[in-house]
Amino acid sequence: MVLSAARLPTTSPLAPRRLAEKALAAVVQEAYVHGVSTCSVDDLVKAMGMTGISKSQVSRLCEEIDEKVKAFLSRPIEGDWPYLWIDAT
Repeated sequence: MVLSAARLPTTSPLAPRRLAEKALAAVVQEAYVHGVSTCSVDDLVKAMGMTGISKSQVSRLCEEIDEKVKAFLSRPIEGDWPYLWIDAT
């Protein structure tokens, strides 16, 4: 199974399949964020009734998250950032 970023119109007969692929990608990415191993992700996908997913497919799906994290960490921090310090000791 190949998951792509192409968008299908909602009137397309393939739209329900596209929604299922988005759901699968979300499950895989959520597992990745929580530190689930690729082997366990494969077991998770099998438990969802699919044939499984390879380590390379998991990596490809999670590259998007890595790119977003890198962009977030390298963004410039400008302006005022007010904060409140509370010490309960």
